[in-house]
Amino acid sequence: MSLATVDDCLTAIPAFEAGAFRVSARRRVVESQPTPPEYVDAENLRVADACVEYLRPLIGELPKYVKLF
Repeated sequence: MSLATVDDCLTAIPAFEAGAFRVSARRRVVESQPTPPEYVDAENLRVADACVEYLRPLIGELPKYVKLF
């Protein structure tokens, strides 16, 4: 069993390109969708667990934090 080299790992990563473009504020407002209320925990000023579960495929596992108060 041989270990992969850095070059092997880098060539295995698919290419990704990003760019920026202008969008009018009017178009952005018309096309935007508000966050569903069940995704916001307004009492604790954070996103609700339902939102985290919905986004889990994109964000992966999050670190655990201790509640201080």
